[in-house]
Amino acid sequence: MKTFTCGIVLLLLPTILSAQPLGLFPAVNDARSRSLGHTEVMTSVGSNAVFANPANLGLVTEPIFMAGGRIYWGSYKTEIFEMFYDDYKMEWKMHPKLTQFSFAMPLNSHHSTTKITLALGYNTYFDFGAVMYSKQSSSWGGDIMSEETTFTQRGGLNTLSPAIAFNFNGKFMLGLALHKSILEKNRYIAEYDNSPPPEYPEYYTKRYEEEHKGSAFFFTLGGRIKFGEKFTMGFIIFPGFRYDIADGEYTREYYDGSEESGVEENSGVSVLPHLGLGFSYSILPNLLLAAEYQTRPNYKSGSDYEPVDDNPFTGSCLRLGMEYQSTLAYRMGYFQDGVPQDIQWADDEEQKPLTGFTAGVGISLNDRINVDIFGEWAAYKYDTYIEDESYGENKLTFYTFGGMMTYLLK
Repeated sequence: MKTFTCGIVLLLLPTILSAQPLGLFPAVNDARSRSLGHTEVMTSVGSNAVFANPANLGLVTEPIFMAGGRIYWGSYKTEIFEMFYDDYKMEWKMHPKLTQFSFAMPLNSHHSTTKITLALGYNTYFDFGAVMYSKQSSSWGGDIMSEETTFTQRGGLNTLSPAIAFNFNGKFMLGLALHKSILEKNRYIAEYDNSPPPEYPEYYTKRYEEEHKGSAFFFTLGGRIKFGEKFTMGFIIFPGFRYDIADGEYTREYYDGSEESGVEENSGVSVLPHLGLGFSYSILPNLLLAAEYQTRPNYKSGSDYEPVDDNPFTGSCLRLGMEYQSTLAYRMGYFQDGVPQDIQWADDEEQKPLTGFTAGVGISLNDRINVDIFGEWAAYKYDTYIEDESYGENKLTFYTFGGMMTYLLK
């Protein structure tokens, strides 16, 4: 029985101890939207609107540049390790990253009620950057086994995004953004500090490294409609895309000093379409409420880009935010974001939500420079299944802080 349970844990290690926390989960990188509960359909404005709802670019009245990033860390609690190990620790180390920058330029005409805005931005759509550390020890059959592992993952789906938006008399706005992958290399490193049996060092990995490239091209269509002075509605249409992952080269070093290298076969992922609908309402001239709903369907991995006859409403995102404008802009929010799963391998296609609370502040340094800061606590729970048998609950907790600078080129 000990051997059986040990084998189960070893089989689960590559899945449980992935450095990438939540798989193919679209990142919300705009600091204002992040502090307002991820309500990006309505609150991602300025040049950063190119990444969420390009129609919001129609609000830009002068040339603008924006840039921002994040730092996060977290912890991982899993019942399966509590069952099989005497002691364990898993955590994500602090990891900073510049996630986006953008520029927008309005093309104002005094002879037309239709205004056009052009924009260009760089964004980390899938953020794979992470460093995870794990340590576990146990005594099976009288033998003490210990292992320390550091997983480092770099890269993501980084996109270059040109966009155009039309503002029709200030009442209706329509925008289109194209997203093409750049800086496509992704790197994964696993470093092990084990205590292998001295007679079998050639069977224990000391370091594993893999590099591969991921490419994609997709677009986002958005709209924004103003009903009176207080109520505004927005929408995004995201048709989905194919994220192609090229075969990667890997090297593996063993404890006896030997090495091997080869090609790790990859295929790709069909990221399915989703829709978003958002609302904002000005309760007072200086108090804004925002709410948002997005579908978040699962995805399918494999070599063929096949249509998936699954319910597009399998998962969803529910997001709320509030902003109070005074000397500073005070913000807070709440979200439940469905985490997409690979339906080819999932035992339970029902999504579990990433739930979190956010807060932030906007600071106007002068008539040209603004700074936005956000903080976020989020948690995600799911069960581990092997052949329909549950092996306990897993809980991931994340702490994220970030900021953004806005510069108006007056």
